[in-house]
Amino acid sequence: MLNAESAEDHAEKNNRIFAWFSALSAFNRQVSASVGSHLERARIALRKTAFEALYGPFAWAYDWVSRAFFLGQWRLWQRAAIPFLRGPRVLEVGMGTGDMQIAIRRAGYQVWGVDLSPQMLRQAARKARRLRLPSFWA
Repeated sequence: MLNAESAEDHAEKNNRIFAWFSALSAFNRQVSASVGSHLERARIALRKTAFEALYGPFAWAYDWVSRAFFLGQWRLWQRAAIPFLRGPRVLEVGMGTGDMQIAIRRAGYQVWGVDLSPQMLRQAARKARRLRLPSFWA
């Protein structure tokens, strides 16, 4: 159960996510209505910025975004790879917030992960602590 302070923090984070994606959607609609290579370059630059933000300062929203945009299918797609793993040890490159790390560990493997994003690693560490699991990364 959330206490009053964490509920307010949670609401504030949700408000920031919605505002950010609303601005991104509005910009994409605006660019789509126009033609020209200049506008296409602007759209590409905005997408790049959005992805960098999602893996950086907005890493705390990554799990919510992946659930919302992929309608819960992302985890199913990830877990579909587990039967193809060979050997007892697994290194996941680009481990993100650690969802696949949890699934692989629960499947009985020794698992380590790396990620270029310190913010994603922080989210993975929080998730590991919350689930009382050891840290995921190498």
